[in-house]
Amino acid sequence: MTHLALGVGMVTVGLSVSLEFAAPHETREAVAATVQTALGATPATPVWNVDLDGDGLYDLANPTLGKIRDRDSYGSGAFGSRRDGGKRKHEGADFISAPGSIVFSPLSGAVVDIGYAYQGKEKWRFIEIEDGVHKLKSRVFYIDPTVSVGDVVQAGDSIGLAASLAERYPLGMTNHVHVELRDSAGAELDPALYLPLGAPPVEMAALTPAPPAQIAALGR
Repeated sequence: MTHLALGVGMVTVGLSVSLEFAAPHETREAVAATVQTALGATPATPVWNVDLDGDGLYDLANPTLGKIRDRDSYGSGAFGSRRDGGKRKHEGADFISAPGSIVFSPLSGAVVDIGYAYQGKEKWRFIEIEDGVHKLKSRVFYIDPTVSVGDVVQAGDSIGLAASLAERYPLGMTNHVHVELRDSAGAELDPALYLPLGAPPVEMAALTPAPPAQIAALGR
């Protein structure tokens, strides 16, 4: 598996490709634009895990090795998409998954909560993981957990199996796991801007991700 190291002040891809980070004033919109540019290429060797601080351990991971759910009969799975006729916005991003497939932890940290996505519906559960180092928190929905509260996981570790959404959304929703990401202040972040989406390493070098100290600022 390809390793993408995002050290403080520099992005290093493989052994020879490097690029300085964006300036501190880089906006979420600018980061999003570079992400979209990079994802326009056909993946060669996909990158699914990210080491933020260069310690050899993954800090961020794609939870399903999938893309974001495109528009279907229930709308779009992208962050901020309209819900309930525009009364609210989608608070996370939907990563495509096959029912019964492995779901990976998007963060390194501790499992702090396991609960139900819908009251009284035990087959659709969520797992909440808190990263005390990078001050991020994530909830991963529609999962059959294989971890328990108090467990410590590394980004990319298996945390459960993806549930089927066919019963809950019978009109044809693309099966997925719903991922929410928040900073230390509780501000919602777009998971597609922080979790790798499988772009090839060389294309990933075109990104201008924020170093760990700026992640929270980008989310506000």
